[in-house]
Amino acid sequence: MELNTAVKPFVLSELFVARNYDTLIYLDPDIWIFRYLEEIYQAFSSASIVLTPHIRRPYYDNHHPSDLSILQSGTYNLGFIGLKNTKSARSLLDWWMQKLYHDCVVDIPKGLFVDQKWIDLVPGFFPDTKIIHDPSYNVAYWNLHERQISGDINNWKVDEQPLAFFHFSGYLPIAPDSISTHQNRHQINQIPDFANIAVYYGAALFQNGYKTSITWPYAFETLSNGVRLPMHIVRSVMQWASRTGVPTPNPRTHPDDFCRFLMSRGYLPERPNVVLLYFFLLQQRQDLVVAFPHAVDNSDDSDFRNWLLNHGGHEAQLQDLFPYEGDKIRDNVADLFFRLRQANRVDVFAAFQDMWINDDVFNCFLGWIATHGVKEMGFEKNDAECLSNARAGVFRIFNLYFLRGDLQVKFMKLWEKYQIEEFAEWLRQHRYTLNLSLNEISLFVEFISARPVLFEKIRFLYQNFGKKQKILPSLYAIDDRRYLCSIAANTNQIFTWLKKEKAISPADHFVAHFGRDRSILNDFSTCSVPGLMAMENFDFIKTLRSTLAVERSYPIINMAGFLTAPSGTGEAGRGIVATLKNTKLPFRAVTLPHVQAQSVGFPKQPALFGWPSAIADLSITVANADSSKSFEHMLPSLYWANKNVGYWVWETETLPHHFKNSDTLFDEIWTPSHYSAAAIRKTSRRNVRVFPHVLDFPALDRAVANRQAFGLPTEAILFGFAFDPNSILERKNVAGLVQAFQDAFRDNDRCYLVLKVNGQSRGTYEYEMIRARVDSDRILVMEMTMSHEKTFDFIKSLDVYVSLHRAEGFGLTCAEAMALGLPVIASQYSGNLDFMTEQNSLLVPTQVIETDRPYGPYPAGTRWGDPDLAAASHLMRTLLDVEKRRFIGEEAARSIRKTLAPELLANQLKDMIADILNQDKGYSA
Repeated sequence: MELNTAVKPFVLSELFVARNYDTLIYLDPDIWIFRYLEEIYQAFSSASIVLTPHIRRPYYDNHHPSDLSILQSGTYNLGFIGLKNTKSARSLLDWWMQKLYHDCVVDIPKGLFVDQKWIDLVPGFFPDTKIIHDPSYNVAYWNLHERQISGDINNWKVDEQPLAFFHFSGYLPIAPDSISTHQNRHQINQIPDFANIAVYYGAALFQNGYKTSITWPYAFETLSNGVRLPMHIVRSVMQWASRTGVPTPNPRTHPDDFCRFLMSRGYLPERPNVVLLYFFLLQQRQDLVVAFPHAVDNSDDSDFRNWLLNHGGHEAQLQDLFPYEGDKIRDNVADLFFRLRQANRVDVFAAFQDMWINDDVFNCFLGWIATHGVKEMGFEKNDAECLSNARAGVFRIFNLYFLRGDLQVKFMKLWEKYQIEEFAEWLRQHRYTLNLSLNEISLFVEFISARPVLFEKIRFLYQNFGKKQKILPSLYAIDDRRYLCSIAANTNQIFTWLKKEKAISPADHFVAHFGRDRSILNDFSTCSVPGLMAMENFDFIKTLRSTLAVERSYPIINMAGFLTAPSGTGEAGRGIVATLKNTKLPFRAVTLPHVQAQSVGFPKQPALFGWPSAIADLSITVANADSSKSFEHMLPSLYWANKNVGYWVWETETLPHHFKNSDTLFDEIWTPSHYSAAAIRKTSRRNVRVFPHVLDFPALDRAVANRQAFGLPTEAILFGFAFDPNSILERKNVAGLVQAFQDAFRDNDRCYLVLKVNGQSRGTYEYEMIRARVDSDRILVMEMTMSHEKTFDFIKSLDVYVSLHRAEGFGLTCAEAMALGLPVIASQYSGNLDFMTEQNSLLVPTQVIETDRPYGPYPAGTRWGDPDLAAASHLMRTLLDVEKRRFIGEEAARSIRKTLAPELLANQLKDMIADILNQDKGYSA
């Protein structure tokens, strides 16, 4: 029932879109129509949505269904719905589809009953809803208490009106003495006229193959490998997987993998020894929990196993799945280190003891595993590959920890073995939402266990508990900071390291402890650092005075951003760093933690995220308005300078008002496009200036087209688009791009559309709707996270880049594609128009519209573009001409290199820095 009802709005929407019907009437297959449904079509004259209620009067008895039953299952019966092709009806279907994607279930305690219960909200949402109270409509067992049936086969009536349609819900012609299996209020012999209707209906069913059809099995119950699924349990498994983001094999295309998934262990972190299917079986069967209480935590419980073999396999329809039960998901990394220790291979640990601090040694360890380890220890060939791939996860876990104040509070003693395991267990429980593997988590455990002092030094610098740091790291306050953060490393360990830490200067120590009061510099004893020798203190204070007491003719810059993130904001931060290097001005860069942070090696130095200058004249923070709260606690107070700039991007025409106070940290807001600047000015009280994104031309110049490496057709014209599914897909308008491409080309045009998705995103409604529209072999979807340079290789492998966006704050991938010499087709709207013209690109006419609903952070009423898909299709076809592609691509590359290179923009940045600082000081560019 859940699947059958879940598809309803999807089918109705497709009929409006693909067939362009003016009106649609949906009727359940167990409905018999007796006359023309005139009242529905009359309702369409003023209504877009037509419904019928289950009942018009209360029951006033103790039978079933009751008033409460109707309240729980839904006020309106969705065996019928009428829709007119209007904005209201289409909006209803869009909303209904989103709700049913996850929540078309029978879950009365949660207030859910398939597609039907949701419709209780519709009359309130859509004023042009008509509720038909005519008793001749949707007559069924639930309203027979209030309606009188009379007449004969030629003239059936309800309350003396001609019967419109009867809903035979729950009626079985093979049990003709029962009105419905869903009720106990009426007996058929008490309603003779219903009995007469039922006779005719039953006869019609038998004449049309009823006896044959009732023997048909459920189409999706038996897989192509012959396994018959226990659907009542599989349903619960799939709902859990959908809600928790656990990827599942496709049961149609990979039935064996799907069966192994159902019979796997390790998917339930708190119950690693429980088979997934058995867990949900026990959830449904409390009698089994009482009989086999130990099976809740251990699927190998002997009594439970005996029941499965002797009774349960048949009773719960599990027997076909028994052969697919396997061991728990293998954690290669944990298994590898466990076996080395169990075998007491101290020689191996001694030979590679520096693998945590030296990448070359770690790579040698990988080589040993793949050769000697296979021979001597029986390791599998892919163990070395699993270990190598897990390395990047260690850095991401570090980022996660210092990004999340709650984790820092909960797991403060990560030098203790028990707390390391508690943290690892938490990571395992949330690994699907964090996109972490068991191998990555286990390697983090090994790393932090091997380098506890390094981790404590990193905590000494960056521990923040999600709050502004009261005591900053410095040589003057080691014990206070150690106490605040519960640092296990002793005072001497911290002191010995900190006095030599090059990332932190004497001025940083001083300002962190004393603030910017330079008068203290005259008091040698106050400025002296406890623990330093006299001569060391003399040199320390001499450096302090030369740094703090001397007027400079040049500014010092602090810069912060998501410098290791594979995102547009990360690219923006790296671009600012590249431009600052070209200015030759002294600056320090601080990396803000990010859950998708990328690194090729292990953390090696305590100053993992960098450290700001305490005497900076200007700070530039590259993080959007919606991130201000998350990064404020990460940055120590000494980061903030005399003047502070926030570098923001906003994609639509107005920055939402709730970001108004996000600019309190800043004196100015910089942004990469005039379009974005106009949006921010509508909300921010700060001065807003434009400084464009900078492209990484050295990396772009190293890009190599390699279709074979990406599995792309070598003899074809490739159109492509890259996007992050964490962006709002409606803004990216991927569905519009798919439609325009399908309209543009035929199968024999040798054209493909390649959608490069940053990461794996199956399971979200928006993304799955896009995948559903990809019904052609000529549309390829690549789901993977690529490095910065691999992404450039991918783009260079295309022939044309296409972005039919509704809004972009800048349009970075368009600029990168142009720099790589590709012709780019893009919407003639928003930030990309700062660098895209009719001479260097193909621009799609775009009308500005207002949204009627919110999309993520963009509220209802947001203005953005609606590109002309027919025009886009035409422009795509014009680029079948190879000479036109070459000409536009060359012009695109020339123009971009003249405008977005860091060495060219360095002077503009220096001028902007001088301008903001000259309000207070006489710095020159």
